[in-house]
Amino acid sequence: MQTDKATSGILLAGVAKADITNYDSGPANDPLYAKALAIGDGTVTAIIITVDAVSIGEIGSIRNDFLANVRTRLHESLGIDPMGIVVNASHCHGSVCPDVEDRTIQAVTQAYQNM
Repeated sequence: MQTDKATSGILLAGVAKADITNYDSGPANDPLYAKALAIGDGTVTAIIITVDAVSIGEIGSIRNDFLANVRTRLHESLGIDPMGIVVNASHCHGSVCPDVEDRTIQAVTQAYQNM
């Protein structure tokens, strides 16, 4: 009997989040998070990141080089292909902390380790 490769592999997943709220900018109704989902089969890893921010670059407080920096750092530290990293900004009513990039990397690293 021939085994279908698409259904024979094991898929691993891990999740994590990091608080990215800038508490110095005033009171926050709810904490803001960078959340990460890591999915891999031992050969390929995909990362989905959601950041509670108005936007990534341009109109928000997150710098324009955030995406490139996150992808480069994750490639260097975890060997993840930058093309396998998706980042989404959700709408929020707060301000992110100045070290949002580092905290996002921490969330992804923890999610990767949780697989």
